[in-house]
Amino acid sequence: MRVDVLILDDFGLIPLTTRGAQDLYEIIRDRYERKSIILTSNRAPEEWAEVFGNSLLASAALDRLTHHSRFIEMRGESYRQRQRRLDTGGLITGEKERFVTRMYAWF
Repeated sequence: MRVDVLILDDFGLIPLTTRGAQDLYEIIRDRYERKSIILTSNRAPEEWAEVFGNSLLASAALDRLTHHSRFIEMRGESYRQRQRRLDTGGLITGEKERFVTRMYAWF
């Protein structure tokens, strides 16, 4: 609660432990309508129950995060993959023609 803006980057890359999900929910709950949170994720909101391992906690967290927020969904080619292709001169065997990534951000 001491910082004005809490940034959670790359949320959901791995599932949370039960304790981790509870702790994150408490942080979101305590900051709700008091302090800002910026959260970025490659996970769609529909996938949060899987990350939290608890659909009720995921729903409650999303409810608070999205109540007074702006939501941005970005789609496009990964900059890292594009740069790697430029550096190597093409695709690696078996690689898909185009990499598409999504980034979700709430602030």
